[in-house]
Amino acid sequence: MRGAVMLLLMAVALSGAVHAEPTVAAGTADLLAVARGREAAGDLDGALRACHEAAKQSPGSAEVQYQLAHLLHRSGKLVEAIPLYRQVIEARPEDARLHYDLGAACQTLGMFDEAIASYRAALLHDPEFGAVYRNLGALLEKLGRLRDAAKAYQAALRLDPDDVELHRTLNALAEDSRRLERRALRRAQTLVALRPDDVAAYVQLASAYHKLGEFDAALDTLAIAARIDPDARTVADAMDAVREQRRQRDHALREQARKALEDDPRDPEALLSAVALLLRIGDAAAAVPWLTRAQNLAEGASQRARAWAALGDAYSAQGDTVSGIAAYRRSLAHVPHQPRLHRELGRDAFAKADWRVAREHLLMAAEQDPDDAVSQYHLARVYQRDGDWPRAMRHYHVAVRMKPDYVLAYLGLARAYEAGGLLPAAHSNYDRFLGLAAHRPDLENERARVFAQIEGTGSGGRADVGDEAGW
Repeated sequence: MRGAVMLLLMAVALSGAVHAEPTVAAGTADLLAVARGREAAGDLDGALRACHEAAKQSPGSAEVQYQLAHLLHRSGKLVEAIPLYRQVIEARPEDARLHYDLGAACQTLGMFDEAIASYRAALLHDPEFGAVYRNLGALLEKLGRLRDAAKAYQAALRLDPDDVELHRTLNALAEDSRRLERRALRRAQTLVALRPDDVAAYVQLASAYHKLGEFDAALDTLAIAARIDPDARTVADAMDAVREQRRQRDHALREQARKALEDDPRDPEALLSAVALLLRIGDAAAAVPWLTRAQNLAEGASQRARAWAALGDAYSAQGDTVSGIAAYRRSLAHVPHQPRLHRELGRDAFAKADWRVAREHLLMAAEQDPDDAVSQYHLARVYQRDGDWPRAMRHYHVAVRMKPDYVLAYLGLARAYEAGGLLPAAHSNYDRFLGLAAHRPDLENERARVFAQIEGTGSGGRADVGDEAGW
């Protein structure tokens, strides 16, 4: 894995791969013994000569064919080895080691489909063959099939749970997979921005959210698709499927949290992990009592910060924003580098017209996590309120780059261009806003303002920077 660690495990074992045939002639057996001895001494050419002589004496022997294929494999003569492996497999299809060796040879030559089929055949006959899982994982990872690769590595890890390299590979693979899924999400958002009336584009975006486990966002996106085409049966079926998967996930997470809380209710780390699961499924009320206990048991700044941040999330989820903001402040006092909390404090200050505090926290959020579209959008709104249109424009641009279907960011960008006298760019972004907002009932008022401005009957397009609709 990750280079040469998993790739192919080329040391194909000689002993026990193919059971010796009782009918092998004595001279053939002697030649095979010579071949093994020369191989052990590093003389592959001499081993091959002895094995070829054995093949002449017993041309139909599966054992001889296997040893010859093995030596050709080790010598790098894979084109010659592969047909021999196939012949032996015809005689002994139940031998997992033969399928594994054929898979390794095919993988080296780039015959990836046959390699995968051979590895799966090996596992069919020996589900505990750890080396097969490792090779299969490495191959699937190379092919970009990261989810399947992770499953193969996880199977290998179940057989060897103390393998540090496997743990490292799975952690790195999870990061790579998440990164690729985020790129796919951004591509899907771009497609929606370009084709805001296309049901298929929204279905693709919903699928990207679904792969990331963001079921609520997937359902919101499918709801837009349903408004575009109320008769689309596939959209309704997809919504039912996502709802059912969300229900199953929530049940599993709830059970996981319950078990964690029962097993060790005095371990602050276990408490915080369990509470995170409860908050993920929206059960803030159940989380609060355990968070109080976690705060009392927390050790060190990191645990205390996490406990206060989780408590802030729980209060906010229950509508108590005052207590939520206070808890976020307590969390930041322990660990200042928390961009999400800075963003929430900045948004709260903006809503209270406390521009200085809003700017301070939103700048911190954008600096600590420059890829967060929401922080960039709200920071742009602060600069917009100050009349600093160039800075506002810059942060709106970042917001739509990180989230290409960020509908209100396009509206802000249009207003910024208009204020700077760049009318063609302003009109282009107004059009993008109108297209994306067309199927958003929560943005009807904003759309009406923009239409009124375009038609010259009003100036609502740039007036109100306090609206929070639709984001």
